[in-house]
Amino acid sequence: MLLPSEMSKVYVLTHERYRDILIEKIHEAGVMEISHSSLLGMEEGEMHPEVGICASYKLRLTKIIDVFKKY
Repeated sequence: MLLPSEMSKVYVLTHERYRDILIEKIHEAGVMEISHSSLLGMEEGEMHPEVGICASYKLRLTKIIDVFKKY
């Protein structure tokens, strides 16, 4: 059975001048999920309930594809 990878909590500290562009680039690249930001005017939103299910399926399929790539 394939299990999802463990998630890590990361704090990113950056100069105020680069903050907006850093968040934009991380979001566009899909490198990590941003669950909290201290930017003014940005608020935490609720995720759609099916987002977790889709992420789980994507992770499982990615692992299966990686196994098949070896063969």
